[in-house]
Amino acid sequence: MRRLSFFFVKNYLFWVLFFVVFKAIFLVANHSFTAALSTGEILDVFLHGLKMDLSAAGYLSLLPGVMLTLAPLFPKAIHKATKVYTLVILIPLTILGLADLSLYPSWGTRLDSQVIPYLGDPVAVVSSVSNLQLVLSFLAIALIVFAFYLLYSKVVANKPFDSSTKWYKATPLMLLFTALLILPIRGGVDTAPLNFNSVYFSDKTYANHAAYNYFWSFFHALTHNTYDKNPLNYMDDEEAERIMKNAVVSSADSTYLVVEANGKPVNVVIVILESFSNKVIYPLAKANDEFDTAHGISHNYFDENNEVIKNLTPNLNRYCNEGITFTNFYATGTRSDRGLSALLGAFPALIKASSILEFAEKIKSVTFLPQMFGENDYDMSFYYGGDINFYNTNILLLQSGIKNIVERSSFPIAQSTAQKWGAPDEFLYSRLSKDIKSMKTPFFTMVYNISSHEPFDVPEHFRRVKGTTQSDNYLNSAAYTDSCLGAFIEDLRKSPAWENTLVVITSDHTSLLPEPSSSVYELSSYRVPMIWTGGVVKESRFVDKICSQTDLYATLREQLRFSSPLPEGTDCYSHSMFDSAREFAFFFRPDGWGFVSPEQAFYSNIDNGQRSYIFQKDGVANDSIVHFAEAYAQYLHNDFIKR
Repeated sequence: MRRLSFFFVKNYLFWVLFFVVFKAIFLVANHSFTAALSTGEILDVFLHGLKMDLSAAGYLSLLPGVMLTLAPLFPKAIHKATKVYTLVILIPLTILGLADLSLYPSWGTRLDSQVIPYLGDPVAVVSSVSNLQLVLSFLAIALIVFAFYLLYSKVVANKPFDSSTKWYKATPLMLLFTALLILPIRGGVDTAPLNFNSVYFSDKTYANHAAYNYFWSFFHALTHNTYDKNPLNYMDDEEAERIMKNAVVSSADSTYLVVEANGKPVNVVIVILESFSNKVIYPLAKANDEFDTAHGISHNYFDENNEVIKNLTPNLNRYCNEGITFTNFYATGTRSDRGLSALLGAFPALIKASSILEFAEKIKSVTFLPQMFGENDYDMSFYYGGDINFYNTNILLLQSGIKNIVERSSFPIAQSTAQKWGAPDEFLYSRLSKDIKSMKTPFFTMVYNISSHEPFDVPEHFRRVKGTTQSDNYLNSAAYTDSCLGAFIEDLRKSPAWENTLVVITSDHTSLLPEPSSSVYELSSYRVPMIWTGGVVKESRFVDKICSQTDLYATLREQLRFSSPLPEGTDCYSHSMFDSAREFAFFFRPDGWGFVSPEQAFYSNIDNGQRSYIFQKDGVANDSIVHFAEAYAQYLHNDFIKR
């Protein structure tokens, strides 16, 4: 019986050690973030995170504990079963752990509900890493699993169970030990169970994130990702709905900056750049730095003398100065589906669910932007270098009435496999440039590039930035995309269609790269380009108004003089970017939501219950604006649930 007791304890401590070692690996792998922590803070990461490690180890020890109750009756079989269980669990745990530390620089969060959609599409996961990273990942998985299984075999399961142990003594004791695991699982004897707030100890976001246990975080996401329950409850639902319905009313003093040529309908080209932030487009980065300085926001991403950023995207720099540029345009989320949902459906990202595009049955409740053009007899098309089945994009396009879809399979095999995600930008834009010459006018087309997506595997002959870090690779991909886009627009500029065409350049979401990376709670992590150029744009101006991806829908409807009203539901979230009565933006993450207005900006973390103000006018929160923001966020999630 003593051997069984020792085995139970050693088995539990083995899993604690596993998670502590992985925490150390996480800190080393993300050394650029860890370097900002003091020695004391690093020790606190382990100390404060231990409670979550103990809980995760408790979950993994439940089944072995139950098996040990049968050990007196079947000692050899149970001894072997515990070893098999450990090996089987080690493999997915190691894969998840390596995925967690690899994704953190891009996602800015530990493993959570964001990764769930990818589990059903391993091809997309593989496409996000280079071949070298893939090989190294397999080697790392094999090495870690082998090392820990060897440790388990030599230290924990090194001796067979005693066949002479009396079951009527050992079985009740093992049941008691297993039942006691509820204490570390819950985080102690307190009334409130363990939660993310339990390990928060620092004002540095990364320090708190590093203290998390990735398995606990992921398991919590799986078991608490209930999409039929609103994560927000600030007021009665009726009050939230009343506030939102009142917000539908807009002012009538909008400015028209799109000028038709010869009274003909305006052609529209929407360029969606993958993972582009204002930080890599110098005029926008400079404008944002001026805004932040004026509002007392400190950051480290902008350097007036950074020649790399100054010259990284010369074409986008020029378009900023030639056309209409919105400097405070915000993405509502951090992944592609969230960007498409907001830009094309005027439906913001969500907290627990990534976006409404995850749910095929809910997509039909959304009226997408292309449908507005279809109702006005536009020739519609969509160009993408990757696979349009990802995130139900194909459903979105077909529901919108787009029949001309050019995607990865439309390109020759040599082009469609030239990058991990599909056809590189030079082939994508070349195809559109060729096809646009024969499009029936008026036309509405969207082009969505892939070359600036991880793993940033742009052609070797095109590397403007020396170095091989992820930051260097990202910068090279941004420069490559800019050059391909520039070639397309210059070709379009020479065509007869240019005179009556509006080109809208924006992005699905940002990247935390390049280093120094932004925190996911900084405004710079959500500012994306919104640039209008083309023959119908007769003046250049920078618009500093705060607006959102969801506003593109209403703005295009207004500027193109479409007579049909905004669809019901869309009118709650989309307002003209030239409407003087509306100036705000929201962004949503798995752990909460953020709000930006001229008076104040803040982030509400629903995991720890804290609200952090990014800036406040006169240093005081405006309660009426906060109340509106809370109503919007609560109403949005109720709306999602009802659809």
